[in-house]
Amino acid sequence: MRPALVTLLVLAAGALPGCIFADFDVQLFEDYTAPLKEFTLSGDGDSKIAIVAVSGVLNNKAAESFVVAKPSMVKETVARLGKAAADGDVKALLLKVDSPGGSVTASDVLHHEIAKFKTRRPDVKIVVAMMDVAASGGYYIAAAGHRIVAHPTTVTGSIGVIFVRPDLSGLLEMIGARTLVTKSGPLKDMGSPFRPATDEENTLFQNMIDEYYDRFVAVVAEGRGLSEERVRAIADGRVYTGRQAKELGLVDRIGYLNDAVDEARTVAGLDGQARLVVYRRSEKADQSAENTAVSEPSTAAKSLIDLGLDRLLPCPRTGFYYLWLPEM
Repeated sequence: MRPALVTLLVLAAGALPGCIFADFDVQLFEDYTAPLKEFTLSGDGDSKIAIVAVSGVLNNKAAESFVVAKPSMVKETVARLGKAAADGDVKALLLKVDSPGGSVTASDVLHHEIAKFKTRRPDVKIVVAMMDVAASGGYYIAAAGHRIVAHPTTVTGSIGVIFVRPDLSGLLEMIGARTLVTKSGPLKDMGSPFRPATDEENTLFQNMIDEYYDRFVAVVAEGRGLSEERVRAIADGRVYTGRQAKELGLVDRIGYLNDAVDEARTVAGLDGQARLVVYRRSEKADQSAENTAVSEPSTAAKSLIDLGLDRLLPCPRTGFYYLWLPEM
């Protein structure tokens, strides 16, 4: 194990017990078993604009550690969509997207859930506010909105599919190790990291990628009112700035978060008294539209984050992704 990693783990192990036993009432991490509560950020009217943030890599995997278990970001987002849909006073939904995308399935599930929301609440307008990044799967879900507002410096686009798989065959050869596989068919271990792919396997993978790509193109074409031919012409995997995306018809407007809020008010026909609300499990000191995280970590939790323990993540596992990979 690397010395730096050992040091981090030792520091964490030493810090946690003191923090926990010093005061049993101290909440180091978010209690994800607590119900979501509504918090008003501004306004005092009856009608509401609900902000739902989609942040980080899109995945269906719960994050578990020796301290806390956190539901997958897909589950968390779906829970917030459900709470907004069940409230008849919600007249507009502001989807705040800051994501490079993620797995094909997670992206598709979220797009499907947003589509379900639109069916359940056809009276609610959905405005997407793109932040730093809304690329690949991040754009896939944004395409479900009625209107899209991109920040002047947003990175978006990256419409396409990538199949990520490690190749450890060279490493095994270097250390004199090998993997023995007994299989029921010649393709049973396709995608194995322990050997190079065959030409037949590469063809099969490409066919799957093409299918997922066609699905992505269809989603964008339907959501943006563009022909599939037009979408394919700009969907070569490259990323675009917000202004470039507007010129291509991928977004409707360039602006800041407050502009997206104004857009939601306008398309929903709301006045300035409409309440801007967010769903969290605990109150934050900084209740603002800019700050849409679930909760603010305690000082002790922040110390662990500052040590970098929240970033000790493996590379993406083998799979198909709607993902702008440089963000990983």
